Amino acid sequence: MVAHTSASPTAGSPTNFADTLPSAQRLELLTKRLNRLVDVLRVVTLELDGHRRQSVHVRLRPDSADLVQVGELVRWFHAETVEITAGVMVLHLTAAPAQCNAFVSMLRPFGVVEFMTTAVSGFGPVGA
Repeated sequence: MVAHTSASPTAGSPTNFADTLPSAQRLELLTKRLNRLVDVLRVVTLELDGHRRQSVHVRLRPDSADLVQVGELVRWFHAETVEITAGVMVLHLTAAPAQCNAFVSMLRPFGVVEFMTTAVSGFGPVGA
């Protein structure tokens, strides 16, 4: 999982050594790291027409006046409310990466405390 908070690193600075490597080297480094954890049979780069999904959990502190608007965003994105306590909400969405980014962006005005995303996963088109 990759965790993001509202306090992000400075723009333009790499957050990971692998971010500075060309794509082929990043893929090779990732494969080596994965091999330390599990046996990797094959690494496939998804084309643009592949099916991609990502999950995001968002913790926010909305004002009571904003709860209706947050609820509308949850319904609009087909997200789910995981937890509601006094002053804190935790929301979850599994969708295309662009939709996850849009969800977090639209929630920012309502007091996003932190959010956590998974890596993008998916599979290629049928017959590939």
